[in-house]
Amino acid sequence: MSMRWNTVLFLACLCQPLFSQFYGYTSITYGQSSNPLYNYLQQSDHPLETYLELNYEFDTDAAVFKMHYIGGSMLFNQFVLRNYYEHRFVMESDFRIGADRPIATDLNPSSTEEQNDDSTYTEVEKTKEDSTDIFLHVDLQTSARHDKNEYREFDNMGFTLNTSLRMQAGENSVLRLSNKSEYRQYPNLLPYSNFTDVLTLQLDNGFIDKINYGAFISVGLKNFAKVTYDTSLFEQQQTYTYQTILDSTLVGNGNQRHWQYFTTLDSTESEKILLKKPATNSTFQLTLGTFAQIHWESSSLRAEVNYRVNSQSTLLTLVQNISPTTLNEDLYNDVFHAHGPEVRFIATQTLPKKILFTALTEAELKTFETPAYDFATGAIVKDHRKDSSINIELTLSKFFEINDGFGFDIAVGAAFLRNQSNDNYNDYSITAFSFSVGCGF
Repeated sequence: MSMRWNTVLFLACLCQPLFSQFYGYTSITYGQSSNPLYNYLQQSDHPLETYLELNYEFDTDAAVFKMHYIGGSMLFNQFVLRNYYEHRFVMESDFRIGADRPIATDLNPSSTEEQNDDSTYTEVEKTKEDSTDIFLHVDLQTSARHDKNEYREFDNMGFTLNTSLRMQAGENSVLRLSNKSEYRQYPNLLPYSNFTDVLTLQLDNGFIDKINYGAFISVGLKNFAKVTYDTSLFEQQQTYTYQTILDSTLVGNGNQRHWQYFTTLDSTESEKILLKKPATNSTFQLTLGTFAQIHWESSSLRAEVNYRVNSQSTLLTLVQNISPTTLNEDLYNDVFHAHGPEVRFIATQTLPKKILFTALTEAELKTFETPAYDFATGAIVKDHRKDSSINIELTLSKFFEINDGFGFDIAVGAAFLRNQSNDNYNDYSITAFSFSVGCGF
């Protein structure tokens, strides 16, 4: 028997699962988008998205273990060369640290005498949010994206480790400490490969009350192992182009006048962008945020406000211009690219016939460390690109349960995005509509 199967059997005997289940979900979404590539060209298409999620979980006395496979493809009608598939595999566990005693809950006491009778109480196991125990969550993810050869610079793979610790911080408050570490590699565009780490501290009142609120602070870094740049675009110090010019002047008097020829050395400043190489390969970010949410019987509303502060660095400008390829920035963790405020509202409402309505509204003001360019001339028009965007997404969905654990849902959606920028390449709008059918099993 191989070492791998020995290990599996050992873990199975050690964990002694009390409960296990397998379940999944798959869907297909067809839509119409005025700008599915999110760029200034504003070319429309009818994209088709597929989604598959497979889950397995089992519980033990001390922990809950889960495994997920999530995959999906984006298939275009017009831009078939831009089709891609991405997927990830996740292993996660939740551990309870401590031995919290069950709590007694009064079910329906009708008199003082009954309240003193032990038979009128039922012991109810505490949930994660009502418990005063310490809870540890760990998940490890591996992911990849695969594009066609014409756009293979988009191909990437990544590894992510998420850890979080939840503990009671007072009678009505909960402290959450989390960390996300991720390595992303672009095999066909190695200078884009990077490592990110974000540490977050959040204080809230828990999530068992009707009204929830809290605040958080996070610090993060993004490190590029190798910083290179296009020497045809940038230089670290001003250079000049020299050329010899043939000139002449009329000298002498009377019959002795004649033309005298000579040469001069002329210098012209280089048109390359003067940009010093940063002293470090890392960029840093500080984020402050607060949130509040309220739940009613059939609806909810959540509001979030965040503000991001970036370190001043020319690092991202260099990284974004290392190559004339279509991809000009890292596809993931792009929150490091800009600073500024963000506001988000999420509302849900259960309508008659158990139809769920969801509305999302986002507004952002972003200032980038990279310059703003004019696409007609390619010249820098501003030292910093500045974007203001608003995003609205509306969804109606209905789930039809066929039997226990199996059913399907239907959803229709509409979205509008307007991104206004002083960089012509990033000034665009999107209007999109979609229809989705999914099946849960």
